[in-house]
Amino acid sequence: MKIALVGHTISPFRGSEPGNTWNWAWHLSQHVEIEVFAHPHYRKEVEAFLAENPNPRLRVTWVELQGKDPWDQTNERGLRLHYWLWLSEVRGRLRHALEGKKGTLIHHVSWSTVSAPPPFTGLDVPVVWGPVGGGQTSPLSFLWFYGREAPGELLRSLRVKALPLLPSWRARVRGYARVFATNRETARLLELVRSDVQLWLDTGIPLGFGSEPTARRPGEEGEFTLLWAGRLEPIKGFPLALEALRLTSFPVRLVVAGQGSMLSRYRKMVAKLGLAERVQFLGRVPYDKDGGPVPPGGCVFVHESPRFLRIGGTRGHGLRRTCGGAGPSRRGDIRARERWNQGACNHLPPDGARVCPGHRPPGAKPRVAVAPGPRGLALCAAGALGQAG
Repeated sequence: MKIALVGHTISPFRGSEPGNTWNWAWHLSQHVEIEVFAHPHYRKEVEAFLAENPNPRLRVTWVELQGKDPWDQTNERGLRLHYWLWLSEVRGRLRHALEGKKGTLIHHVSWSTVSAPPPFTGLDVPVVWGPVGGGQTSPLSFLWFYGREAPGELLRSLRVKALPLLPSWRARVRGYARVFATNRETARLLELVRSDVQLWLDTGIPLGFGSEPTARRPGEEGEFTLLWAGRLEPIKGFPLALEALRLTSFPVRLVVAGQGSMLSRYRKMVAKLGLAERVQFLGRVPYDKDGGPVPPGGCVFVHESPRFLRIGGTRGHGLRRTCGGAGPSRRGDIRARERWNQGACNHLPPDGARVCPGHRPPGAKPRVAVAPGPRGLALCAAGALGQAG
């Protein structure tokens, strides 16, 4: 058996999408032959690693756009259009590479947004899509997080909800052999088209990670560390963490790993709230084989989002960078275990996280009494610090 693995970027030394693609490719190659189709943005890093760590089951085919590329690779301007064009280019490469070959399947893993199902159906081989996210939407009470980008976020929410009405989207989703979702909101959207969608968590965290007891609890002697990891942008809802920190009197230190467009604004916000001595910005954390800046046993990972508590973004890739990690981790189909928040917490056991919902579905029994909206969510998070561990 051979798997043609499609991921836009790939690197063994980075988190987020490049690291996610690498995790799938490297760990699957321990069992089957893998050919990765990726953009050569981090080609030097991949080739340097493979030169020191040969893997005969892993091959990378680099795919660039023919003609003018709308993405200049120095920022994200033009990246979305580039991605759509790149997927079409990959389809052509796949058609040529798989012609006349049997026992092969296509698995699209990187940049898996529900809004952009890859155009790989019709190639006479099974296609697996996901894990895919992007079905989350922001409630109106949280739009203030986005500032000038609020109108765009509102339009995005309307577009996501309208996807099942598009015949082309429905046809493509139905055409895949299997579809995996990273959170329940995305799964429910996809289930409007097909009934066999399965939840799958692929943060790159090894089995057993986080099972050891925390080094200390809030209120005990010594400082308690909260780790926030991710890109500093409106979608991540970082001000919620600051507001919760401001509302608690426990000796808590917030360590922030990541960069982004909102870094300068958030630094000013920290100073304005009087939290300068309790918040540490690490910037982008470099690759570290031994783990990262914070020992897993001595911290709590915290990450929220205006899109209904999207824990660690769609997947929670930040953990791999800051607390170490390994291959894709599957928690299987847990539809019977209803949760109100998203992302990684859909896959955690009941005592694996503190649930702080920004809203409550009709008829659901609340685990924590909390008023809807940002203020209530911050109060819930602050209160959870007193119960953590």
